[in-house]
Amino acid sequence: TDWTTTKIKMNFDRNISPFRDLDEDMDWQRSNRYRLGAAYLFNERWTLRMGYFFDQYATPGRALNLINVIDTDFHYLSWGLEYQRNRWVLGVGTNHSFGKREAEGHTYRLKSPIAIQLNCSYRF
Repeated sequence: TDWTTTKIKMNFDRNISPFRDLDEDMDWQRSNRYRLGAAYLFNERWTLRMGYFFDQYATPGRALNLINVIDTDFHYLSWGLEYQRNRWVLGVGTNHSFGKREAEGHTYRLKSPIAIQLNCSYRF
C-alpha cells in the first residue's frame, strides 16, 4: 500500500483553542501485506479453513502518539470448520490478531481478544 501521500488537512471556521487549522504531510511509508489461506475438505460435508496475514506498519516512529494511529506490524490468524448438509451450511470459526513495535523509546503492543463466530447459511 502506498501511504506516502497521506495528509491531514482540517480547516475550522473559527480558530479557537484547542482547534487550529492543520495542513500536515504525515510522512508515512509504503507497506506490504502478505496473505495465505487454505481449505481442506475432509469429505463432502466437512471443511476446515485456515488463514494468516501480515501487514507492515506505515507510520514513522516520530508520528506515533495517542491521537494518531499507533501502528504495529500486524499479524492475524484465523480458522474455521464448516458442516454442509444439502443446501444448509453451519460453521464455527475464530480469529486473533497481535503485533509489537519499538519506536521512540516506547514499546507498542496490539493484542485483540480471541473472537468466535457462528454462522448458518442456506445456499439457493
